[in-house]
Amino acid sequence: MITKEEEKLIYDLILNKLDEEQFYQAYPIDLEKNKEYFWNELNNSITENDSEKTEMYFDIIEYLYDDELSEIKLTALYKKAILKNFSYHLIERLVDSLEKTPSAIKYFVHVLTQNYLENQSKENTETFMVPIWNKCLWALSKIDTDETRKIISEYKSSEYTDINDTVNKLKSKMIK
Repeated sequence: MITKEEEKLIYDLILNKLDEEQFYQAYPIDLEKNKEYFWNELNNSITENDSEKTEMYFDIIEYLYDDELSEIKLTALYKKAILKNFSYHLIERLVDSLEKTPSAIKYFVHVLTQNYLENQSKENTETFMVPIWNKCLWALSKIDTDETRKIISEYKSSEYTDINDTVNKLKSKMIK
């Protein structure tokens, strides 16, 4: 479990109030010896469905680790997190971060079938969910397979005008 001191250090680093060397020296855990610490904490926060901690760990990992292996690990954790019922702003961030590849299709479809504001009014759904759903449709169009074209077509009769407009734009741009 992360302490308030650790949380402050993380945000001080991200906000450039500390440089990396100061961060590593001040952090109460030896991150050089425990290289998996943030990865494990991120995985645990996703499992525990703790949206706030998950977002913080994504922030620090994306800040500190920038290599091919990290990207592979992050993508796997993005996918795991998308299947959780997190807040719409975290889901939107994950949708933006997820690679547009055939292996990600089911995650975009999952988000398209969710309403992260179920207890909200239709107006809030239109304001907050439609942009996320549109991002998923655009992502699917970038993958551009027979499967994604079929999925996009299924949304041509959406009750939301903005979704209909997006589908029409995408259908005109996609092959076949």
